[in-house]
Amino acid sequence: MSVLVNMSKSRVFVIGASGNVGKATVTALSKNYGEKLDIRAGARNPDKVAEFQSLQGVTVVRAEMGKRDELIEIFKDLDVLFIVVPGSDNRVELSRVTAEAAKEADVKHIISIGSTPGPRLTIGQQMLDIDSTITSLGINYTILGLPWFMENYFMYKETVQKSSLVCDTIDPNKRFPAVCMDDLGFAAALIMSSPEKHAGKKYFIVSDRHSFSDLVKGFSEALGKDVKYIQQSYEDVGAVMLQNGLTEKKIEGLVEYWKAVNAGEFEEGTINDFTAITGKQPTSVASWVKRYASVFK
Repeated sequence: MSVLVNMSKSRVFVIGASGNVGKATVTALSKNYGEKLDIRAGARNPDKVAEFQSLQGVTVVRAEMGKRDELIEIFKDLDVLFIVVPGSDNRVELSRVTAEAAKEADVKHIISIGSTPGPRLTIGQQMLDIDSTITSLGINYTILGLPWFMENYFMYKETVQKSSLVCDTIDPNKRFPAVCMDDLGFAAALIMSSPEKHAGKKYFIVSDRHSFSDLVKGFSEALGKDVKYIQQSYEDVGAVMLQNGLTEKKIEGLVEYWKAVNAGEFEEGTINDFTAITGKQPTSVASWVKRYASVFK
């Protein structure tokens, strides 16, 4: 007599999949667990993640944070939900409604971007509020605190190409933590594949702690030319960002962060959470620059 075994796949969902964090996570999920997991990629505009259609194990779903009733239906039968907290000014409210919809839909485990160690900046307080929402739901959770993204360095593409310059507001010798998007996606995907091992945990996912002096040294070595750093005023950099479409509120948050870095508030500390989760060494800023050297040539 044969025994019928339930071989249904665990269903995992990334909401906010069209952003950098979401794309890195969905890509890592497909690459490493595409045969084992039923992966759902939720985006307000599915056209922005059309490339996911070719990824193994991935189904694209139209899903918008904050749409409570719609999300309750979408989230039914989920084992794991990763809430990729948006960068919008109303991120706390959107995350709260989305998490509460997940609870009502009986999602078994929520992963969320959350607060980080260090000074309590405005954005840090917002993330603490999100932490509080997630941890008070009464269901399994994992919180991922994230620092500065190395991918932000793509903003220097033109000045490195044309003038061999990197210009920003931070003291070139002040160190701060940063994460490589591939590292983040890999760690998040691993947690989603085995959430029970990470229940109730709060991690700070850091790839490297470095300075702008380290960054331009990496550019110089990878590109074979002398790349220099120029420190500019908060006002000058903020004005450029305003012209590029950032809101004044976001710029105020960035200035607050820049000032904290310049005060040395992020220089110290050893964070090994990435290695503890994955068993691998994270990406250094020098390695990141080498990986993307062709973009800056």
